[in-house]
Amino acid sequence: MAAAESPTRAKARYSMALPIVIELSNGLFRRPDAIEALLVDLSHGGAAIIVPNDARLKVKKRYRVWLDDHAGIIRTGSIVPHDDTCVRVGVRFERLGLELQELVVDTVQGAQARSSRLSS
Repeated sequence: MAAAESPTRAKARYSMALPIVIELSNGLFRRPDAIEALLVDLSHGGAAIIVPNDARLKVKKRYRVWLDDHAGIIRTGSIVPHDDTCVRVGVRFERLGLELQELVVDTVQGAQARSSRLSS
């Protein structure tokens, strides 16, 4: 997994493919829809997620996500078309539970180690 620099995110980004669930609201007092998505790159402060296109996805809005049964809150930064049915959503981590924080840090550290071994 090679690191790639981004003009919008100063930290190194690491490619991966992790299943993630994002909750999209159905209105007050109604259960949100749990939409399956794919986390495709990760850095210390954010990520990119490929998710089916949905009108409820808005820029600069907060959404609850689930990764390996650990909840967190993300804020969308960009939404760009990926293909005919999906969009690529750039997100920033707003609030992560302790277990999810550790999972993100461990995943990034593992990617950094693999990247440094590959480039040596």
